[in-house]
Amino acid sequence: MQEGYERLMAAIYKHAVIDDILTVCSATQRALIDKGTDRRDAIDYVAERKDYIKKRVQKYVFKESQEWGEGTTKAIQIREMNALIQELVKEGV
Repeated sequence: MQEGYERLMAAIYKHAVIDDILTVCSATQRALIDKGTDRRDAIDYVAERKDYIKKRVQKYVFKESQEWGEGTTKAIQIREMNALIQELVKEGV
């Protein structure tokens, strides 16, 4: 039973990381394009920072998983995602 629970939690974590990476990447690209960055440059910029984005997302999703059940996970997700997007846009192309 414990092994099944651990596999389920690992799958949920992995799925959350993938979803949040996609959200951060697309929101960053959109924000850069809205600021006047060329579409291709925005895509390349985000692609070059994919490893950094993945590490940051993994870190806050892990934090969410540690606080699961306390009713704060959605707030953590939104706060951390927005901070990462703002950081990437500020750094810009």
